[in-house]
Amino acid sequence: MKKNLLYILPILFSLRLFSQEATKPLNFNINYFYDDIPSTFNNKLNFQAQKSNSVSLFLPFLDDFYYSTTMHYPNQNLWMDSSAYINSGFAIAPPSIGVATFDGLNKHGYPYQPNLLNLTLSFSADTLTSRPINLSLDKNLQPIDTSSKVALSFYYQARGNGDPPEPSDSLVLDFFKPQQKTWTRIWWQRGSINPNLNDTVFKRIYVPLKDTAYFRDGFKFRFRNSASTGGDFDHWNIDYVYLDKSRNISDSIYFDDASITMIPPSFLTRYSSMPYQQYNNSEMASKNSLKIRNNYSSTKNLQSGIRYFKAPSTFLQLDTTKFDNINPYSPALVNPVLPAGLCNSSLVAVPSIKFQFPALTDSTDFVLKHFIRLGGSAVTQFTQNDTVIALQAFRNYYAFDDGSAEAGYYINGAGGKMAVKITLNVGDTLQALRIYFEPVGNVGTGTLSAQNFTIHVWDGDANGPMNILFKDVQSKVKYISSGFKEFPEYKLNSPLYLTAGTYYIGFQQGVAAGISVGFDKNNDFKNALYYNSGNGWTQSQITGAIMIRPVFGKKIPPPLAVQKISKVKNFEVYPVPSCDYFIISSEQQGEYTFELRNLLGQKILEEKIENTLNTVRTNLLIDGVYSLIIKEKGKAVQQQKIIIQH
Repeated sequence: MKKNLLYILPILFSLRLFSQEATKPLNFNINYFYDDIPSTFNNKLNFQAQKSNSVSLFLPFLDDFYYSTTMHYPNQNLWMDSSAYINSGFAIAPPSIGVATFDGLNKHGYPYQPNLLNLTLSFSADTLTSRPINLSLDKNLQPIDTSSKVALSFYYQARGNGDPPEPSDSLVLDFFKPQQKTWTRIWWQRGSINPNLNDTVFKRIYVPLKDTAYFRDGFKFRFRNSASTGGDFDHWNIDYVYLDKSRNISDSIYFDDASITMIPPSFLTRYSSMPYQQYNNSEMASKNSLKIRNNYSSTKNLQSGIRYFKAPSTFLQLDTTKFDNINPYSPALVNPVLPAGLCNSSLVAVPSIKFQFPALTDSTDFVLKHFIRLGGSAVTQFTQNDTVIALQAFRNYYAFDDGSAEAGYYINGAGGKMAVKITLNVGDTLQALRIYFEPVGNVGTGTLSAQNFTIHVWDGDANGPMNILFKDVQSKVKYISSGFKEFPEYKLNSPLYLTAGTYYIGFQQGVAAGISVGFDKNNDFKNALYYNSGNGWTQSQITGAIMIRPVFGKKIPPPLAVQKISKVKNFEVYPVPSCDYFIISSEQQGEYTFELRNLLGQKILEEKIENTLNTVRTNLLIDGVYSLIIKEKGKAVQQQKIIIQH
């Protein structure tokens, strides 16, 4: 698809008789300056970059970008520049956790050309250049030459969870000749006009060094790409960059390594995070999926385990009970009918979760250290990718995402709505929504600040939203133009107390073309996302997690309790929902009154019921949920919910 159509399509779709949900590439990447796991919890890498390019490295050179969970920039001990994006979100089934991603954004996460109109054109974009390497001597000061069998290997993937590169886009490998001070293009790959499932599989490249001009002190190599530089387009991922002597083509297939390939999912069954006051043991998942890849040449019995800590370092428990025989990964085993990049040997360990988080009285974070072992010992010579640290946060919000966006999600159609499903285990007060609206165009101009939306709360059941419980005043979209620590927060005009139960919380857009919201492609919570493009509510069919986070806390007292109802007098109340009035109907005779209370328990109306048909005017009341209490001689005999929706 031509890139310039990506922004036209929402408008075109909005003019059709039907509408739908869709995703699009990002225009900006907040992941460069947003890290969902605080560095104090992660033993943050402290790379001491070499001060001068004249100080050369010795072989071997190896980087699998395992540090992607704590850093988004290349290891400056190995690389000279920092425009490639180090991450664990854009790759599908990588050889090991973490990749270097090349796209159309600069090192700050913004387009190289934010005002680029023709998005079909490609320009030079990211570069990843090694530090100078001494190819005349090894670390033992023994000579190296063309007979030393020096070779560079790496894995690359087109698209992954990002945008497919087109034929005008490319990934290039260059070598540097120290004496001539010139770069030579060694290998390149163009994008495809017909992206398909196999485009997402990691492919292996092996490049022997045969030119004597390379065997000098000061040799360098670099990766670079050309892409549409007007947004987060045309993705390439690389992994396992390995340069060494005494190599052959087979050793680039097998690294004598087994690795964790992805950040494990949340230990909660319905959310990635939830408010501490809502947590109970029923929210725990029973199992956790750990994606493991065996890069050895033979089957290995791998043990997976988890260490639990209360942040930052209070040890709680160790679970090491899962063993799996994992066959070696081979590109020859890739089956197109399987998920892209996977092979028909087991890549997943599924240990049972034998831990329950303790009762929580305040915001608390837990650090989960997932690891794999081979025969009870470290897996390989390259042990960094044997351990992955994840954070299970219990703060004041519900979340489904992991804090990083790989796409934007939007609804075509005027008045489109989207909502996330949450279940309150106890009554609580909705204070705000945190929403990452994905910027479109040039954020710095503020030209899109007029885009607006209205926060809504619906009741409902397992099948989706039903009645509007709350409708806030209209809000303007806030876009991020600099670094931040949390999503932008939109406070409710009036905090809303909700009793225990299931609710749908989201917004209605004020534009036809759709407002793009950040979308996490690595967590699958589509069962919690619902949309309405004008044809009724539908559960999302797109795998991922929307970046909408309802904020709860500072509990407001629930509605005042009524006296115990001894019997029901069967007063009929209609219509529900009500607009300007509702009717109380009954053949009952007696001294009856009614009270209408808001969700804060405040009495709004109190009147006698004197007729068989009593009209109650509500045209001056705001939209929301009210409690109707009918009394006989001061004692409550019936209570029900009234929804007012103008």
